[in-house]
Amino acid sequence: MACDPWHKVPAPFVYRIEDAMANWRRVRASVLMLFSEKGYVQARFGEKPEELRHHLDCFTDVRVITVADAGHNLQHDQPEQVAQALEDFLSRDLT
Repeated sequence: MACDPWHKVPAPFVYRIEDAMANWRRVRASVLMLFSEKGYVQARFGEKPEELRHHLDCFTDVRVITVADAGHNLQHDQPEQVAQALEDFLSRDLT
């Protein structure tokens, strides 16, 4: 696998989704969530959209965009779509 070998080292703490979601509920900034059409989120939540919605609802202000024809490395698979999504999000009208 072409990745940073540190990704294979176990974390010194246990990851608990409840803890993560509690932190997400504290986020007050607008959030842009980019999902790849053929990536982990689709594989994990494709049959359970209500579970994904439960996670996303933790954020006060979230915008979700699915990047078409992209896998795990969506920024490499579809750089133009990712760039456009970022540009649109960062230049949106905040009023």
